[in-house]
Amino acid sequence: MSKHGKHKNSPAGAPDGKAPDHADDTAPADSTPAARTPGGRGNAARRLSGSRWVALAAVITVVVIGGVLGFAQFSPSVNYSDPRMIAMGEGLFATNCQACHGPQAKGESPFNVMGGRKPNGDYWAPALNGTAHAWHHPPDMLFSIVKKGSPAQDSRMRGWEGRMTEEEIHSVLAYVRSLWPEELRYRYDKANGLR
Repeated sequence: MSKHGKHKNSPAGAPDGKAPDHADDTAPADSTPAARTPGGRGNAARRLSGSRWVALAAVITVVVIGGVLGFAQFSPSVNYSDPRMIAMGEGLFATNCQACHGPQAKGESPFNVMGGRKPNGDYWAPALNGTAHAWHHPPDMLFSIVKKGSPAQDSRMRGWEGRMTEEEIHSVLAYVRSLWPEELRYRYDKANGLR
């Protein structure tokens, strides 16, 4: 026992060493994350790690900025399965995107395929090959990010508008999409009206 009459390993407020009984299985109003038991239910925000907060904030920012920028540039008539588009995109990707996103769009770091923050505060360039989250975004949003750049002001991802034509941007997206597993491409195309 400690000098305060509680067992050293007892939960806060439990002098008998037993956890407090809460009928609704939630934490008392005055509890802190440190006083919570591992695996207990509670505020989801407390359970998100810093990198997940960054990822969530980035997705929300992309959606909001995307709505402001508009996605009128995207053309659903583009055939992302066209071998000519894929071949053109592969060359453009190798020249313009591979330095950050890695060969075959595997990402800048095999340990950070989803992107996120580096220890120095910069962003890891995410994988685009189907192992991360690119396929979660509709084609118009992907097009806008490539054309206009990342909505995160401190991101290295700058827009390619003026350096790539819209056809070239579409071809890069066709190449990236071609790297995704077939089942993922099928579901993505169906969900986005590309089939």
